[in-house]
Amino acid sequence: MHAKGLVVISPHFDDAVMSCGELIGSCSGVVVATVCSASPGPRVPASPEWDAAEFETAHAAAMSRGEEDRRALAVLGAEQVGLGLVDELYRPFVGHEELLPQLAASIAALLDERRPRVCAFPVGLGTGTSDHELARDAAVHALRPRGWCHPIAYAELPYAFNFPSRLDERLLNFPARVRRFVGPTLRPGVKQDAVRCYETQLQHVPSWERALEPGTERLFHVRWSS
Repeated sequence: MHAKGLVVISPHFDDAVMSCGELIGSCSGVVVATVCSASPGPRVPASPEWDAAEFETAHAAAMSRGEEDRRALAVLGAEQVGLGLVDELYRPFVGHEELLPQLAASIAALLDERRPRVCAFPVGLGTGTSDHELARDAAVHALRPRGWCHPIAYAELPYAFNFPSRLDERLLNFPARVRRFVGPTLRPGVKQDAVRCYETQLQHVPSWERALEPGTERLFHVRWSS
């Protein structure tokens, strides 16, 4: 298969579009692979920290959020793929080191199947969950031996605005050298239309409107240390 396109690793439904929707919408052949895309099961109550205001069960929340994501990606012309983990809010405790090989293998298999020129993954800024750090570390493991795929890191929005010192710390301790670059922009309103598809999510995300401002996406070229 000839190399083409872009794969974006998203910890949850909404992270990729919120954080790098301009990049996604400006490329062709884009696949957005969401790490936490599986339902916890039909009888699991919705989490009071996130889902219970709109849903009775975690399954209903997962199905609705997945459909919102499909609509958002359709606005940007991207394809949705699920990597099959359950959100940390619902999965029984499993250590980071136990999940990492499984997720890294899933990302590696996707990269080998699609052969993208570029893969974008999160810096690891999520609050109250380790899913963002897990997504970053698994992407790093999968990408390091695949020199044909150029790695890009994106700072999760709006967390990068809300917690700037955390972004500085993550970049300082990033497992590679990074260099910020200015990403592409879309015609006005396109990213906004995509982000607003996440209607059950936005009320839980403080200052999400800031992620819609043109030119605010924070993208970094990644160069592995020798």
